[in-house]
Formats: sequence, C-alpha cells, structure tokens
Amino acid sequence: MACRIGAARVLTWKGVPVPGAAAALEVSSLSPVSGTIGTEVTIRGSGFEDVAGVRFGGAAGQFSVKSSAEITAAVPAGACTGPVTVTSRTGMAASRDAFTVRPGIALSAPGGPPGMTVTVAGAGFAAEEAVDIYLGADFSLTDQALASATSGGTFSGIAAQIPVSAPNPGTAVLTAVGRHSGLSAQAQFSVRDTVSVTSPGNQASVTGTAVRLSVGASDTGPGQALTFTAAGLPPGLDIGDEPGAAGMIGGTPTAPGDFTVTVTARDAAGASGSATFGWTVTNTVTVANPGSRAATFGTPASVQVQATDSQAGQALAWTAAGLPPGLSADPATGLISGIPAQAGDFAVTVTARDATGASGSAAFGWTVGNLVTVTSPGNQVTAAQSPVSLQMQATDSAAGQAFTWAYSGLPAGLALDQVTGVISGAPLLEAPLVRQVTITAWDTTGASGSAAFQWEVIP
Repeated sequence: MACRIGAARVLTWKGVPVPGAAAALEVSSLSPVSGTIGTEVTIRGSGFEDVAGVRFGGAAGQFSVKSSAEITAAVPAGACTGPVTVTSRTGMAASRDAFTVRPGIALSAPGGPPGMTVTVAGAGFAAEEAVDIYLGADFSLTDQALASATSGGTFSGIAAQIPVSAPNPGTAVLTAVGRHSGLSAQAQFSVRDTVSVTSPGNQASVTGTAVRLSVGASDTGPGQALTFTAAGLPPGLDIGDEPGAAGMIGGTPTAPGDFTVTVTARDAAGASGSATFGWTVTNTVTVANPGSRAATFGTPASVQVQATDSQAGQALAWTAAGLPPGLSADPATGLISGIPAQAGDFAVTVTARDATGASGSAAFGWTVGNLVTVTSPGNQVTAAQSPVSLQMQATDSAAGQAFTWAYSGLPAGLALDQVTGVISGAPLLEAPLVRQVTITAWDTTGASGSAAFQWEVIP
C-alpha cells in the first residue's frame, strides 16, 4: 500500500475566498516528525474547527482536536512514511514535511495469561519485504510468525502465541525483523493470569429482610484461590472471603437507597477482576387490616389501625379514603374516629407512608346503620278490664322510613299493632301485676331501636 495525499481546498465563490468563512484548512507543522506506532503527534495549523479525520499515509489515526489550530493524533498501525493529511467539511490539507514512520509493532492486547494468542501489526519496514516475528528480545528463540510487508512497509493481523510456559507473572517480548532491510522493532506483552468476575445483575432488597447472594469468579491460573472485596454495598451487608464463603454477600439491609456495588476478586499473584452492578434497597410498610366495621348514625365510632415498617424507627404518616362522613384519620397515629353523619356502606382504604416514600395500605368495608329512636311512654298503671289505646312513637335518622313494631312483656289482654305501633286491649288481672315491657321498632334497613318501661295492672 503506497502513501497518497490530496490537495487542500479553500471555501471560495467565483475564485474569491468567501469573506467571514472559517480560516483555510492548513497543516503547518508536525511534532515530532518521526515515530513508531502509537507515537502521539501534535499537528499545528489552521481551520481545525470541524476536522473529520487524520491519516498517516492511508491509515486513519485516532485524534483529538485541542483548538482550531492544534490537533493531537496517534500513529496508527498501517501508517507509512509521508505527509500527514487532515480532512474536514471544507476540504483536505497535507503537511509540508513528511512524517517518518520508524519500525514499530503493536499487539492486539497489552497483556493476558500464558498461552494467549495475539495479533501483531507493524509499520516502518521496507516495502514488500518478509518480516520475521520472534518471541524474545533477540533472535535466539523460535520464529513465531512470518509477515509480508506492503509497499508502504506495513503489515497487520499476524497471529503469535505467548507460550504456556512463559513466566507468570512476567513480561514477554515480541521482536519483528525485516529480512531484507534488517530493520527491527519490539513490543512487550504483560504475562499475567486473568480473573473474571460474573456480574449477578442489578439487585433489589427490602430493609429488615436477610440477603444471601453468591458472586462467581474464575481465574485462568489453575488452582488459584480468590479473595473477594466489595465497595458500595448497602449498609448491613458484607462479602465473605473465607473458604466456603468466598464471594458470598450476606446480611440484612438497614437503610434504603440506590447503591452502586463493585465486587473485586484477586488471586495470590495479584491478578484481579471486577464486576459492577446496582443494588436498590426499599422499605416495606405493612398495614394490618382491622376487618369490616359497623357503626350507627350519630353514635361515636373509632378504630385504631396498626402498621409496621421494615426499617426500624420510621415514623408513619396516615391517610384514609372513602371514610363515612363525620369520620377522619389522625395523620400521626392512624386512629380513625368521629360521629358518622351518613348511613350507608363505605369502601375504606387506609394508607401509611414513611419518610422514604414507602407505603402500605389496607382496604375494608364500613357499614353505618340508621339510628332508630323509640320514645318511652313512661311507666303505665291501668285498672283491670279497662280499655287501653297507647300510640308508640319512633324516629329514624333516615327520612321516610316505615317501622315494623314488636313487643315483649305486655300484660295479658293487651296487643301491639305491628304496623301502627298502637298498644290496645283491656288488661287482665293476672300475676305478675307489674310487668317489664320492651317495645322495638325496625326500619326497612334492619336498623332498630327500643324503649323499656313498667306496666302495672291494678284491681
């Protein structure tokens, strides 16, 4: 592959530079003017506002625009000696001076375990020559691979294996030598075991509930024992590093929140690996259902609702929906109390919420019945065989209700009309002469009221 460049272009209109246009794209200097693969080169010039690419010969390099007048770029694998070109939306410009690519090689990975295969790329060698790649700092070791350089003196994708017997930990050196030119270059490979930690994925827990989570890890080194550490765990949790418990996270979360956890496993040789995941801890509020409730219109009613929070010490704020009119919930205690002002069947939901926003609810029914009041006529004294007509009176909290009447204890000879509530007849002189009488009225909803009094029959 030969190095090629293009000419710079300037934004013009009918051959005249456009007034106010960005400065013309220009490359004025390189520093340094030579280097191997990976060398950082500072490119100075103008018009670098919207740079799209930097090439060393035909190879694109990674770059960073520092300002409209400065770029830094790394010499890429595949670079060849020649001008450095910069392209942007307005055109392309090449350096006046050539950048000389000195012999160098780059590895696909900076390090790894013994036996790993890496790929080798090189630049700066003679055109179209054979390049031997050796393992070692000299040529005394086995030839690992053979590369064929392009017309630009580059090659890439050449596989070389780090020996299984390489010192671990240690450093392996790969050397590339051009057969025709004698040009050579070296690269170091850090030999070390690789520890991999398997992420358990994001976790969710509840305060006060015990947790047990195993985090797995592997080591390319045979027989290596791993020790585990963890950063960012929720309060109350810890990770074990003892035999039989290594990598086991356990405990009871004591505080809610969103936590970023990093678990690291390390072997005896110092090799380590990590995995990072999220852990969300929330509180759980449980409201005890008080069960269905019954009350009477106009009669005081109350119920104390209870709740628990998975985090100790949390204060709860209470609300209630659907309560019968006249009742309310104390926001601090959860006590529902008041005097029902409307009869009916009500679906009530009580909610308790803690300071973290965690909440719980309980739903139950509350029936408020009508209030039926029977007016006592007072104690009665009647002569035997004397005619009696006594109209019983009753009121209902619900308008328009009709009553059904019943009695107990009336003297013999008297009766109660179930529809009108009139007691009539003539009492008989039968023992006991003084009787305890109870009159009850029911409305159509089943609500009832009673009145009790004495009735004495005299000769």
